[in-house]
Parts: sequence; C-alpha cells; structure tokens
Amino acid sequence: MDRPTVLVVDDDPMVTQMLEIIFDLHLEATVIAVQSPIEALRLFSIQPIALLPTDFLMPEMSGLDLLRAVRQGGFRIPVIILTGYFDMMAFVNIEENLAPYEIIVKPWDNGALIDRVKMLIGG
Repeated sequence: MDRPTVLVVDDDPMVTQMLEIIFDLHLEATVIAVQSPIEALRLFSIQPIALLPTDFLMPEMSGLDLLRAVRQGGFRIPVIILTGYFDMMAFVNIEENLAPYEIIVKPWDNGALIDRVKMLIGG
C-alpha cells in the first residue's frame, strides 16, 4: 500500500521544517513541506495529497483562500488550518462546501497534532 502524502504549507521555514521533522518521525507518510501556497497548488496537479496542514496568514494567499482553491480543484481531502492569528470573522460565514477542514490555534500540542493527523490519514 502506498504511503499517504501530507503537504505542509507555511510561509515560515522554521515552522515547515519543524512540522516536517515531527511528521517524519511519527507518521507512516510521505511529508512534503513548502513555503508557498502557489507551489502547494502545483503539487496537487502532480501527485495525490492525503492531508493539507496550512498556515492561515501567508503573503501570497491565506490558508482559507488555499482551502477554497483546493476545493475548486475538486479535492475533498481534510485540511487543517494552523493559525497564531485566529480571525473568527473570516470563518463565520464560511461555505459548507469547504468541509472537511478544522482549525488548530498556535501554539499547538505536538502530541495532539500528531494524533489528529494520524486519525485523518488513517494511520
């Protein structure tokens, strides 16, 4: 059976490196980490992605805009929006067709995040 691919997106390279290391150590998955949501969207066109943990605030597009683009591309994978700046108003009127997604506020508990990711990718 193929390993699922987790695509981590955050404009902060320290965050992507940390998540890549943590996920590599604890998941039976291929982990790809990028700092650009545009690059993330390109990767969707060339390989199957099982889970998308993404930052909310990024310069090229927000995590919410990335989620919308992923859904518009026809991908129904789970998305975790990681944010240190939780803007409740951005999510009040969010479209139902964007599910499944969830929000995890920074700083997160690594153990809880790993457990959640394992549940979402079936590992």
